[in-house]
Amino acid sequence: MDEIPLPASDERRRAQRYLVTLSAQVLAAERAYRTEVLDVSAGGMLLAPASGLSVGLDTQLEIEAAMIGRVRARVVDVSDHGIHLRIDPPMSQYDSAIERLSILSQAW
Repeated sequence: MDEIPLPASDERRRAQRYLVTLSAQVLAAERAYRTEVLDVSAGGMLLAPASGLSVGLDTQLEIEAAMIGRVRARVVDVSDHGIHLRIDPPMSQYDSAIERLSILSQAW
């Protein structure tokens, strides 16, 4: 895992983010969609676009991902890069997963 550097003018996050590739499922409208988590930070994550999943700003989703577990998140942006999420409500389980992932990134 690598930190993703961005020019200061483009970076809205306050927390460091880590490039990852984690298998995930998005649970929305009683359906499951396969996707991948592409990056994580203390407050959110970026998902790869999921075939058949249509979301808008502020949509609430459940995400189940390898090394993270199940969390709830809210869509804050949709771009060519994917679905940008904020963990909502904040969860200690997610915070612990990010801590583990950051330690693993330093070991690589």
